[in-house]
Amino acid sequence: MSTYNSSVNYYRVNANNTNIAITNSGVGSPPTEEIAAPLTAGTYSSGSGVNITGQTPGSDFTQWSTGQYLYFIDNNGVYRLLGQINTIPTSSTLTLVANAITYSPAIAVGMPLAASYSLVTTTESFYIRVQTQLSGGGLSAGEANIPLMTSWRTQNTASAPNNTSVTKLERVSNVGTPVSNASAANIPFTLRVMNVFSSNSPAFTRLWPNQDFPEYIWIRADLSPTGASLAGQSMFRITTEETINAFKITANTTPQQAFDAGYVNINLLLVTGTTGTPGGGGGGGA
Repeated sequence: MSTYNSSVNYYRVNANNTNIAITNSGVGSPPTEEIAAPLTAGTYSSGSGVNITGQTPGSDFTQWSTGQYLYFIDNNGVYRLLGQINTIPTSSTLTLVANAITYSPAIAVGMPLAASYSLVTTTESFYIRVQTQLSGGGLSAGEANIPLMTSWRTQNTASAPNNTSVTKLERVSNVGTPVSNASAANIPFTLRVMNVFSSNSPAFTRLWPNQDFPEYIWIRADLSPTGASLAGQSMFRITTEETINAFKITANTTPQQAFDAGYVNINLLLVTGTTGTPGGGGGGGA
C-alpha cells in the first residue's frame, strides 16, 4: 500500500466552509473558523459576569477572534472553559456572550488564558480537510494520490465509525474535570466525503476526464447519534495521522473504483446537470 505525507486541518461547519467543501477541488474562498489548538495570549487579572480583564503588560487578546471559546489553564494544566468571546475591545479586555462559567476552586490571578474554536458541542459536526498529492512522490503525469477512505473507517460503509488508528476524537476535560480514566475517552464518529466530483459519461465510467484532480478532500465528521452523550462544556482533542494511505487516481478512475476505495457517499455530478451514484455506492449529499 502506498502512502503520502499530507497536511490536515479542521474547521467548523458553516456556510462558507460548506460552499468550499462541495466543490470538486476543495478550494474556494479562505475557510473560516479553523479548529486549532488553543492560543495562549495573556493571563487572568479579574472578571465579573461577561467581562474578563487580563494582566498587563503581557496580555494581547487581539490575537484571538470573536466567536472563539475562552479557557483558563489551572494549576494542574487542565483547560477549563469560561465561555464564548463576544467582543475584544482592547488587548487586555474582552466580553463573553454569557456570564463566565464558575468553578471551585475559582480561576486565580495569573492563570494563563487561551482561546480557540476547538470546542465540539453535543449537536456539532466538523470538517476534516486533507491535502491531496498532485505531483512528486513517484507519481507519473496524469496521476494523483487522494486518501484511501477504507482505512479511515472500520468498515466500508458510510455509517461505520472512524478507525482510531487514523483519526480520533478524545475527550480531555468535562466541565473542567479531567476524565483520563473515563471508560469512554474516545468518541466515535462517522465520516463522509463532501466533494462533488464530476463525470462526463452517463454510464458513470470515469470521474476525472480532464485530469481535474482535487487539491483537498473535505470530510465531514458526524457525531450523531454517538454525539448525544457529549457534554457541551467539554473539551476534545482531534488528531489525524498525516502519513496518508493513498488511493491513486487517474483521468480514467471509475466511480466503482472510488466506491471500493471507501468513497461510499460521494456526489457525482454529470455535465448534463443530473446527479447519481455508482451501483452499490449509497446516497450522496451535503
